[in-house]
Amino acid sequence: MEFDRDLDHHRRILRMAGDALGMVRRQDHDGLLAELADFLEHSSDGQADLRTLIGVLVQECAAMVGTFTGPSGVPRPAEPVRVEVLDRQSRPVPIDTLEPPVRTMIRIMLAAGYGDPMAAEEQLDLALREAGARELIHLFSLGLTWTVHLAQECARRGLAVVEWARPALD
Repeated sequence: MEFDRDLDHHRRILRMAGDALGMVRRQDHDGLLAELADFLEHSSDGQADLRTLIGVLVQECAAMVGTFTGPSGVPRPAEPVRVEVLDRQSRPVPIDTLEPPVRTMIRIMLAAGYGDPMAAEEQLDLALREAGARELIHLFSLGLTWTVHLAQECARRGLAVVEWARPALD
């Protein structure tokens, strides 16, 4: 994810992402909503910052998925990335039957996972262009949930987790 502002802004985005991951892991939903509201209130461009947050989460999800494909966590970029969504009975669900925010997140993650950041940005731009507050929160929530689960899976496999995402493990 490209940051178009200064280093302090970059740190603020990553700090918010890490704090949010910790709150999701602890299931502190009220704290997460309060933290997000405070973050957006102190932002000069809330939508751009939320977009950046979602992008950071998705890119890290894609990077973590990539570590699963090779021996000893070394990614093999030529190997296909497969994403499967299961229902409560562990049966595969066709992507076209999923809610739009879920489909969008899958498309963004796949684009990022295949090393196409432009396609990931385009998918995110499309989602944000048409998204209301509820959809934005849903996208952010999905990014957080997936990042927590993937960080925990990386830790279980003995793979590294980036510093800012470690609150997902504590």
